[in-house]
Amino acid sequence: MSEGTNNDDCHEAIAGELVTQIEETAEEIKEELAEVRATFVGPIPPPDILQGYDNILPGLADRIVSMAEAEGNHRRDPIDGTRNGLPLTPK
Repeated sequence: MSEGTNNDDCHEAIAGELVTQIEETAEEIKEELAEVRATFVGPIPPPDILQGYDNILPGLADRIVSMAEAEGNHRRDPIDGTRNGLPLTPK
């Protein structure tokens, strides 16, 4: 056997091992990737999402809750004559 053949065999073995490692790594990455979607209904997000906002900017959760409270008060305000954004009496 010539030295060139031994090198070719060695290169093929290394290439095969690299391909196997790449494929295994790709499978591990696929298993770790996940997409998370969350939806909620209402003016205030769930507690874990509010906590996330507070982690980004301390006090932000309180601001969001205050904003939702103010909006709710505005919608129910008899002085401005609306309820849920609709007139209380037909005009």
